[in-house]
Amino acid sequence: MKLFFLKDHSLYKIFKTLEKLPNGKTVHISIDPEHAFFDNEWWGKQIQELLQQRNIHAFFITKTENSKRFFEKIGLPIIHQEKHKLLKILHLVYLFFFNIKQFHLQAYTKKNYMFYMIFGFEVAFALIILYFLYSLILPRTIIDIYPANQSENIIYNFRYYPANDKEFALQTKNLAIPYQTWFIDYKYTLSISVKNIKHIQSPSQWTIRVLNPTEKEYNLLKWTRFVTDDWLVFKSKDWFKLDPHSDKIVEIVASDQDEEGNVIGARGNITKDTTLYIKNLKESFFLKNIYAVATAQFSGWSMTSEGIVTQKDIEALSWKLISTIKQQKQNIINQNFTLPGQIFLHFDDLIGIEILSTSIENKAQEKVPYLKGSIVARLSFAYIQQSDLFTQTELYLKQRPSDKVKLITIDRSSVVFFSTIKKDALWAYIIPTKLTIIQWYDFQKDINNILDTIKTSIVGINKEKAKLLLLGYPEISSATISVRPPWYTSVTKLKSRIKINIIQK
Repeated sequence: MKLFFLKDHSLYKIFKTLEKLPNGKTVHISIDPEHAFFDNEWWGKQIQELLQQRNIHAFFITKTENSKRFFEKIGLPIIHQEKHKLLKILHLVYLFFFNIKQFHLQAYTKKNYMFYMIFGFEVAFALIILYFLYSLILPRTIIDIYPANQSENIIYNFRYYPANDKEFALQTKNLAIPYQTWFIDYKYTLSISVKNIKHIQSPSQWTIRVLNPTEKEYNLLKWTRFVTDDWLVFKSKDWFKLDPHSDKIVEIVASDQDEEGNVIGARGNITKDTTLYIKNLKESFFLKNIYAVATAQFSGWSMTSEGIVTQKDIEALSWKLISTIKQQKQNIINQNFTLPGQIFLHFDDLIGIEILSTSIENKAQEKVPYLKGSIVARLSFAYIQQSDLFTQTELYLKQRPSDKVKLITIDRSSVVFFSTIKKDALWAYIIPTKLTIIQWYDFQKDINNILDTIKTSIVGINKEKAKLLLLGYPEISSATISVRPPWYTSVTKLKSRIKINIIQK
């Protein structure tokens, strides 16, 4: 059995209804959470006594935390049916739009997080409305300016001194950079041909099929020359006869050189079906009526070399090994210099060479066409830390301050050392050094009064026209203009309502 009591039902009705229930009855009782019944615990205790006297098994249906706590405190059994959160939200929305008084009363009565959230929402909503009205009355223009990068080369005669010389930095009046020294051990291997070397070649050879579709008979001599489309030359090994409307298998061998005087070598191994023409026969070389094709892949080309090692060959190889190291020392160090954040000083005055060992694999009178040897050399060199160079460059710029431009960065890939190098009075190396710095116009100082001029010139004009005017300044790379409210298409007519932001990135 279920009993429902609304908030306008009297306490008398509730008690009378319960008194009429049969003894030992089981009942579910639901009382509106806003009923005056919940204002005094005494009413709950009265009902508890009544139920006990009549042995009635009652369960109280609760839908709010307040009513739940009320019955739990008295000790009455409950069945809690919490309202779905979505229904709560929909109920609050309904009250907010259609019964604002009840909405505020309910929120204030509960005084939970929902109350403070609603209160904050109303305050924020009111502020948004005020800001919107303010924007309608006084439009605002916001301009974002991206400065244009400017490159400039810096050239200075920096002093480069040994890092272990602690006194030099105190004595010099010039900008100075310490350098470190290091070394690498490098092994170089080289082969050269002996002076009396001889190359013996075996030419390519095979057979061709010569086709004569003409009415004329031809008798061709031994060593008749055949030429391919890429000017390779071959010769017949025997004389042969070409009957009219016939073909003939002829054995040919490659010449030493082609028509342009180049060694044929392995190129003589022509493929099957390669076309050849008889060089001194008009019907073949010019008219292309008589021709030949290779019957198979040519083969047989080879070359052997012979020679004897002499003492002069050994001396020549030793000299060449040492001279190569000396000539290529900068390239060798460059290729093997792997210290990160360091710069190699590629000057002969700062590079030392020490020959650790030289080895020749062959001996005099040995019968080989080529002589092989190797050398191990220790190359000492100087290098600087990239950060030291950039620190001194920044110091150089600080000593020559500019009110107009502002340094952004130094191009790390722009370091160039000029080839002239000499020593100063304190025995440091003077090396003219060039670097490229990246800078832009200093809008914070704005010595040219560009920002104020911009504001004055764009007041009240169309946004697109204003942007073109901004891009006309070489100090500006790009710019964006936004106007509030967004449906305005022109810059505000009040100079004080124009805000300019300098975007530096």
